[in-house]
Amino acid sequence: MNDLPYLDAPRRAIAIICRTPDIIWLDFLAGFTSYDIFLIIDNDSYDCAALISAYSSIRFIQVDSEPCTAAGFTELNAVHFNNVTGWDKALYYFSCLNTAYQQIWLFEDDVFFYDENTIKNIDAKYADSDLLT
Repeated sequence: MNDLPYLDAPRRAIAIICRTPDIIWLDFLAGFTSYDIFLIIDNDSYDCAALISAYSSIRFIQVDSEPCTAAGFTELNAVHFNNVTGWDKALYYFSCLNTAYQQIWLFEDDVFFYDENTIKNIDAKYADSDLLT
């Protein structure tokens, strides 16, 4: 056991999957303190440089489609016409590029939850669950 208990806590993240960032989401997520926050931007050509400086607590992630395809992260969502979607990019990112997290919440940007405590309460109630739908 570590003398600093917060170092023993599992690393947790919330990742919002979006086509392009929405300021409403960014303002909402900027106040979160219990999770590392990621925004997975599906649009490869979107320039998020201004947002990176304005929202320093949020990590903006853009992954090109080619590495996802090469690694086999394709066609997760058969409804879309693209072979690689934001879901494929999110799974590729957290499986291959950033494996530091023991728990990651993946949300599409059209999902509603009231506040950070909503997620914390679900984590506490379903600590051993891997998938909630």
